[in-house]
This record gives sequence, C-alpha cells and structure tokens, in this order.
Amino acid sequence: SQMDYDLLSDSHIRGSISLDNDQAVFTSIPYDRSWRVYDNGELVESVKVCNAFLGFKLEAGDHDLEMVYFPRELIFGIVIMSISLGVLVISFVFRKKTSTIE
Repeated sequence: SQMDYDLLSDSHIRGSISLDNDQAVFTSIPYDRSWRVYDNGELVESVKVCNAFLGFKLEAGDHDLEMVYFPRELIFGIVIMSISLGVLVISFVFRKKTSTIE
C-alpha cells in the first residue's frame, strides 16, 4: 500500500494509508531517534530498518499517520544557552555594582 500525503516537509509528514493485513511499514527516511510517528494520534514505536531507515508496525485498517522530527539535542542546547546567558548577565550586573562602589 502507498501513503496519500496531506503534508510533506523536511520535519513534518502527514497522510493516510489503508492496510489489508498487519504490516511492518518502512520509509526511505533515514532513521533518527528524534522522529516521532503517530498513528491516529497515538505514538507508535519506531525502529531502525536495514540498519538505516525509519520503520514501524501497523495493524490492518485505515490509518492517519503523522511523522514529526524535533531534534532532542535542541532542547539540551537551549537549556545550556539559557544558563550561560544567565551567568553572563549576573556577572555583568555584579561587575557593574562592584565598579560603582570603588
């Protein structure tokens, strides 16, 4: 079966597919743990297929699929940047206060 796409971008794919049997579905999307696959709104476990591609299992029936890519490392980077910015602001304020006292 082939998926009918409603939305297709680098980080977001949405479409529908009908399956006659339970099947393992694999895509030509390179596997990355940051991809999230949703079947009818429910998170589906994704797996690495052929040591390279994104895949997942679906039961027979109609499926509205959504695949979303959001890099997990981005959240970590934002936290580190925020902490660094906070330290920079605090040190600037502290340095300004100590220089006015002298």
